[in-house]
Amino acid sequence: MKKYLGLISLAVIIAIAVYSYVNDESYDYYDRAKVLYEEGKYIEAYEQLEIGQSINQLNRKIISLKGKLYPIVEGAKNYKEANALYEEAINLALNGKTDAAKIAMSQAYDLAYKVSASSLVRDEAQELIRKIARDATLVLDSAPGIQYKNAIKHEAEGDLVRAYEALNNIDIKNEKIKRKQSEIAYRLGEQRYMKFAGQEVVSEHLVRDAIYWYSQVHAFDDNYMNANQRINELKLLKTK
Repeated sequence: MKKYLGLISLAVIIAIAVYSYVNDESYDYYDRAKVLYEEGKYIEAYEQLEIGQSINQLNRKIISLKGKLYPIVEGAKNYKEANALYEEAINLALNGKTDAAKIAMSQAYDLAYKVSASSLVRDEAQELIRKIARDATLVLDSAPGIQYKNAIKHEAEGDLVRAYEALNNIDIKNEKIKRKQSEIAYRLGEQRYMKFAGQEVVSEHLVRDAIYWYSQVHAFDDNYMNANQRINELKLLKTK
């Protein structure tokens, strides 16, 4: 009798296991992932496995296939982010944001270095590392000069605000940059002042704008005294 009960219990357990297998949706996601994996669509396959594992964390087939896919997917993700950061670093450097460019370049290097030998984008990651090593010093060192040239271009076009902003975006300013920035600030102050000079009552925001630009003139500038005289004069104006 006990023998028959044991056999019945075993049969019930097997039946439950088979039922659970058939009705466990995680295996559907595994099957889809397996097809995608065989087609070389690794990221899509990994996404299907993630969904499947959220349904059944103990699905051994999912765990096994995820183990194969992880270095491939993680490598591709790291490479993609590294490449984006590298391009961001170049753009930041060309806009004079040297400090921010250095951080982005460093982060790009770290991510590219993490790409394992088993990753499908290993060669691309190694090439990116070489590009970073090659371009980092050259681009970052030339960034202030490029931005200064942009400022001179804007100045020649009569767009003094953009010229000032281009100089202001340079993280490390040498004396040449500071002098040009101060010169442009004085000219902007004069432009604002001439718009309402001689008027008895002036709009308050126009006066504040002129004062702002005059206040950006440096003490070493030949126009520093003139700028301060203008500021004192503007503070006495009647505004509306």
